[in-house]
Amino acid sequence: MRKNALTSAVIAGVAGLAGVGSIADAVNLNPDGLGQVLIYPYYTTQGGNNTLISVVNTASVGKAVKVRFLEGRNSREVLDFHLYLSRFDVWTGAIATTEEAGIGGAGAGILTTDRSCTVPDIARGGLGFAAGGVVQLADGRYFAPFVNFAYSDTYGVSDLGPGGLGRTREGYIEILEMANIERPSTVNTWIEHVNGEPGNCLRVNQAWFGPGNEFVANPNFNMVAPNGAGQLFGNAMIVNPARGTVAGYGADALEGFSYAILHQPPGDTNPGLDAVNDPGNLLAATANVFRRGQLISAQYDDSVPFGKVDAVTALYMSPRVINEFYVEAGATSVVTGTSEWVINFPTKRYYVDQRPALPSPPAANFIPAPRAPFVERFGANGSCMDVSVTIYDREERTATSTGGGFSPRPPGPRPDALCWEVQVVTFNQAANFTAGAGSDILGATYYKNVETNYQNGWAFVQFAGTPALRAATGGINAGVVFQGLPVTGFFVANYDNAAAASGTLANYTSLFRHRTERQCTGGAAAACS
Repeated sequence: MRKNALTSAVIAGVAGLAGVGSIADAVNLNPDGLGQVLIYPYYTTQGGNNTLISVVNTASVGKAVKVRFLEGRNSREVLDFHLYLSRFDVWTGAIATTEEAGIGGAGAGILTTDRSCTVPDIARGGLGFAAGGVVQLADGRYFAPFVNFAYSDTYGVSDLGPGGLGRTREGYIEILEMANIERPSTVNTWIEHVNGEPGNCLRVNQAWFGPGNEFVANPNFNMVAPNGAGQLFGNAMIVNPARGTVAGYGADALEGFSYAILHQPPGDTNPGLDAVNDPGNLLAATANVFRRGQLISAQYDDSVPFGKVDAVTALYMSPRVINEFYVEAGATSVVTGTSEWVINFPTKRYYVDQRPALPSPPAANFIPAPRAPFVERFGANGSCMDVSVTIYDREERTATSTGGGFSPRPPGPRPDALCWEVQVVTFNQAANFTAGAGSDILGATYYKNVETNYQNGWAFVQFAGTPALRAATGGINAGVVFQGLPVTGFFVANYDNAAAASGTLANYTSLFRHRTERQCTGGAAAACS
């Protein structure tokens, strides 16, 4: 039996046991790492780091995808572009600072020499760029700087945070399939490689910018609706050349995201995660969530602004983040260990951002109030969620904080809080924090520190209160409630070995994805009882 058929049969059986009824195509977080949407939880160019990314099309048809870079404070876009992957194609790029690129300034940007077609055309410095939108470097390569238009006052869209380009230096990445490409077809001929070079990337750009204008006349020209599988996967590597370290991870993969063509003009910030839809019903989206081996399906709709994005949020809902830490150090140790956790709330902006996103008018994107599971609108100090931190060493000793685990401790009686879309939790880095320096490994500026007397062990960050997400009234599993917040990320550790022989590399870095769990109540699913 084919894998997809077997998987469907098993899920259908589980669904029957759980009492959830039909589980027809729905968005899910694929543990196999293949999907239509890829979420890379973190990129950084801080602290001497660069971030290398790749996306691989394992399908036998071409793909039109949106590549989106978002800054870490409030997930405002700093750059996006279209990427046209031919069948079995790979695209790669490197995120670096503008200073490293040799063009000066405080921001970051993307460098690629990959030949796959992008619109605008980065690797060739061709059509689609406004003045200053791409810079040719001294070695002939092209670099596209990130921009601050979506959060500065440039077009009256300030989000009340800093407006400078420094915000572009750390964040995260989304890659979203917009359509399959008909094969054979004119567009497929343009993008498919022959001896390592696409047929005609210039014509792909001219289809949007002219002459030609095929996509202007019909954005669906040679496009085919996706089937939900996607078959994309992605990787990222955080590289520190001076330290001689690399930390790599695989991107989260969402399959069953969309069954509609989402091929929209370059320069438009759409489509986003709120474009999720069910087959045959673009006004609703269903999430398939596994909890302790049982399937829970829940349906969401646009009865509230951006309501369909709840289906993506449901996939990530967890009451806590769990992982290890190593901070070996001291007079008796020749090895110094450092640990940092990336915590990313990948859909948070759809619940808290109080300003319009470009280029849509305010009426279409204005969020009048924060929406559950989040409780604060985004402002100058972020949108904060209270947490507690519980730490265990390797011998079961423990300490729990409900309002003092982060240091330096915030003023007033408020417990510890995480306030940004993407932030880093560090261990025993109070000196860095107090000095206003970036974190030791990732160079993060959005971070909170935990002081612990334990050299190593494990910990969890618990989201305080009862944040929750409720399924739409009248849909599948109406009333089912997932507890927690939508969260993803990883733990990265670095060891410096002072005892290594002269001339021997003495830095060792590792990275492990977070562990989370699902909690729910209500609905028809026996799995929530």
